[in-house]
Amino acid sequence: MVYYKITRLISLMLCTVRGFGHYTPRRMNPTIITVPKQPRRSKQEIVNGLRDLRTLRNKIPRTTAFDDDNRQAIRAEIHVIGAELTMEQVFDKYEDGEQYTLSSTLNALGWLRDDAAPTSEGWTEMIAKLAAA
Repeated sequence: MVYYKITRLISLMLCTVRGFGHYTPRRMNPTIITVPKQPRRSKQEIVNGLRDLRTLRNKIPRTTAFDDDNRQAIRAEIHVIGAELTMEQVFDKYEDGEQYTLSSTLNALGWLRDDAAPTSEGWTEMIAKLAAA
């Protein structure tokens, strides 16, 4: 009985975390849930976004006040947007690194999916605050 409960729990976790659907114990097979295709940025918007990030890359300070690496984060954003990575690819590549870098890549992914502000906007605000100080 304990083995069955553990197996059922693991199956439930794998099916929901990886996006395969939800576990149904009566039928003993996962149901596939289709997710509608996300809107994407146009090629010209991607090129402009990459250009903006590359121009800001050398203007930002190397680290934050909390010793997080800004340049690594902006390089990761450029990689996510340039390669048009998926959510799964972003987590496979960046989840073992710094939390700050992962957060930046997720912001870039949100921008790529057309549901977030431009990623260069946050970096521009940082530069403006430092110039005013």
